[in-house]
Amino acid sequence: MVQLLQDLRQAVNAASKSRNRNRELWFRGSLHPSLLADAYNIFDVCELVDHVTLDPSTAESLENSHAPLYGTPQELGMYIPNIGNVHYPKTGFNTTTQRWIDEGCAPKKLLLGIGLYGISRVFSPALAPYLYNKVNLLAPNGTHLEQRELCKYIREAGWSYAWDGYGGMPYVTRALQNGQVERISYEDLDSLRLKMDMVEQKRFGGIYIDYVHSDDIYGSCGQAYTLTAYLLRRVRTIPSDIGFAIDWN
Repeated sequence: MVQLLQDLRQAVNAASKSRNRNRELWFRGSLHPSLLADAYNIFDVCELVDHVTLDPSTAESLENSHAPLYGTPQELGMYIPNIGNVHYPKTGFNTTTQRWIDEGCAPKKLLLGIGLYGISRVFSPALAPYLYNKVNLLAPNGTHLEQRELCKYIREAGWSYAWDGYGGMPYVTRALQNGQVERISYEDLDSLRLKMDMVEQKRFGGIYIDYVHSDDIYGSCGQAYTLTAYLLRRVRTIPSDIGFAIDWN
């Protein structure tokens, strides 16, 4: 990978000089702990590229919230040396983004991806306690629900609203006729506020939305583009440490 990025860096630099116009080299990075440990030499990657986009869809799939701020502690039921009785997984965005920084990536090169969608999972509540209440283990293939459809869906009767204190995201649940339960984690203004607080505190270069058309673009549940508008307002209040080669006119 490093050799490929070195070749691309040379090509980008040459193009910038020959045409008297700056070019940038971007890299799409993962937020999955295993990939960070095994797939990347983060220091070399960040030395060679201009920006790294951190893909929210690559988060650890064992968390109940699909874009968690922190990992959910697990009661182990026994004492394990060097761990204790509770395991604190390093799966949340706060930890995985910090790993990029700790291993040599300048915060201003990092762009956090934010997905404006929810994930629906149907599972058997009787089995959940046997798997540490990890819904994703019972229903690994969740269904994506875009915000513009999700906001109408969860207004139907039968939903119970709750908040994942570790994931920093809302979720809803309702019982189905077959005895199973449907659970949907999603983004709202409160969860986005926590993510933008992290972006500001860590001094990231910025964010990108994955995908903007997933927002309530028609105003079906109120004002159109509610989540996008909030993200725009927050970005404008954060002093920027970077500039882009692209001039958006």
